[in-house]
Amino acid sequence: MKRFIPLLFSSCVFVQAQAQLKAEEALQKVFTTLSLQSPEIDGDTLTLLQNGAWEALSYLESTGGSREDLQEAVPDYYRFFKEKATIKLINPKNTNEYGMEIEVAYRVNKAAEIELLKNGAVQQRWQILYLDQNYMALDMGALRVFFTHTPPQE
Repeated sequence: MKRFIPLLFSSCVFVQAQAQLKAEEALQKVFTTLSLQSPEIDGDTLTLLQNGAWEALSYLESTGGSREDLQEAVPDYYRFFKEKATIKLINPKNTNEYGMEIEVAYRVNKAAEIELLKNGAVQQRWQILYLDQNYMALDMGALRVFFTHTPPQE
C-alpha cells in the first residue's frame, strides 16, 4: 500500500502537468491565430461561416500585445444566415442572459471581410483572420476575437 500512494501521487502530478501543457498550447494557438496578418480560411468562406452558431471565447486588443494580454471574452453569440446575421450580446449586469439581440444584413467580400450593412451601405467591416470547421477569428476594429462553435439558439 505504501508503494501505491507515491505511484498514485506521481500519476496525478503527471496528469496535471499534461493538462497544463495542453492549456498552454491552446493559449499559444489562440494568440498566434489572433496575431495573423493575412486571412487563413480552410474551405469555402460562406459555407464555413454559415455552418452553425459561433460563441466568443477570447480576445486581444487590435493594437497587439503579448500572449499575457489575451483575455477571456464574454460568450456573445453570432449566427450567420444567408443574408442576415443574428448577434446576441451578453447583458453586462447579468452575464447569464443576453442583454441585446441584433439582426443585421451582411455580405462577405473578396478580401475575406464581413461587411455589416444598413440600407445596403457598409456600416462596419470585420476582417476574417481565421476560419475552419471549428474556429473563427475576426478583427472587429478595436478587438480581435476568437470564436468556437456553439449550439444554435434560434
